[in-house]
Amino acid sequence: DQCVNVVAGSAKDHITRGVHSRSYYYHVGQYGVNNISPRDTRAWVSLQQRDAPTQIYVKLWRLHPKSVADEPDLVYRITIAAE
Repeated sequence: DQCVNVVAGSAKDHITRGVHSRSYYYHVGQYGVNNISPRDTRAWVSLQQRDAPTQIYVKLWRLHPKSVADEPDLVYRITIAAE
């Protein structure tokens, strides 16, 4: 696991536990904050501690992989520094 300060979801089909495939879009919601639609809690990421250094590591594949260990086509690393 290359994520830092991220809580693994308890559901076996949670995004932190395996391959997750679904079409989403992000938008500004009615309260002026970022939302994901359609709502799917399996794709939500929770932090262990607020205002702590955080790294979220996201692997993307063009075709559905056989396992999360398969080489990804693209990797996003989202790094948030603590203030």
